[in-house]
Amino acid sequence: MRKPGGHSVRRKRRVQLYLEYELHDRLTRLAKQQRRTLSALVRDAPVRVYGAGSVDEQLRTLKAIAGLWSDRDDLGDTEAYIRRLGSRAR
Repeated sequence: MRKPGGHSVRRKRRVQLYLEYELHDRLTRLAKQQRRTLSALVRDAPVRVYGAGSVDEQLRTLKAIAGLWSDRDDLGDTEAYIRRLGSRAR
């Protein structure tokens, strides 16, 4: 599950990995091309290889984040914002 800006809302555990120089260089170039972080590429790779988890796990995540920002008053009228985005896409 991704928040605006591409950040995951799932809890994370910090890990340290050692990458060969060539792989690190290649991932760094890809990250720049895709305008993403190296960390985002590394996080996405296991999901692409091993899958995103069960449907039940995904539903639990969606239910856990439902209404996450419902009490924020600094976002303005989000429904109007979404309508404006949709009209620009046409």
